[in-house]
Amino acid sequence: MNKLIAVIDKMSKMGGLISSVCIIVMVLLILAETLLRFMLGRSLFIAEEFSAYLMANFVMLGLAYTLREDGHIRVNILLSRLRGRRRAACELVGCLVGCCVFVLITWELWSLMADNFATNQRSMNVTKIPIYLPQIGLVAGSALMMMQMAAEALKRILKLAPARDAIDN
Repeated sequence: MNKLIAVIDKMSKMGGLISSVCIIVMVLLILAETLLRFMLGRSLFIAEEFSAYLMANFVMLGLAYTLREDGHIRVNILLSRLRGRRRAACELVGCLVGCCVFVLITWELWSLMADNFATNQRSMNVTKIPIYLPQIGLVAGSALMMMQMAAEALKRILKLAPARDAIDN
């Protein structure tokens, strides 16, 4: 089980890395657009469209890494009053609910992407790119978050499982 958790953690780290690349590309694209407009009075015509795609992808691809690093904002009204196995059990329930939510989100994003692929839906902007292309990152990010939620649930299960020494005695 620990190997599975390690693989999912590594995949989440990769999602975080891709997320950071999206941010850098978005900043460079907006900077180029700003400089071109200021210096030459021209536009790239793609900055707004691609920045939106990059924003959506950096958010979705960064979710799992943020969860792995314990960076999501949590309201600890209940958890702050619990310790040990009770806290781990409560966190396990939260992870399982979150995993189920992201199963549904992943399914719906996959369905949307598949539909856009099948109908060859294209953007209404200058580029006319197939709209399913930027949606790939949304599906991947959602799937990563689902797997990271499952990995976090497995970590809680391992915390709740009795130690081997206690079983042997």
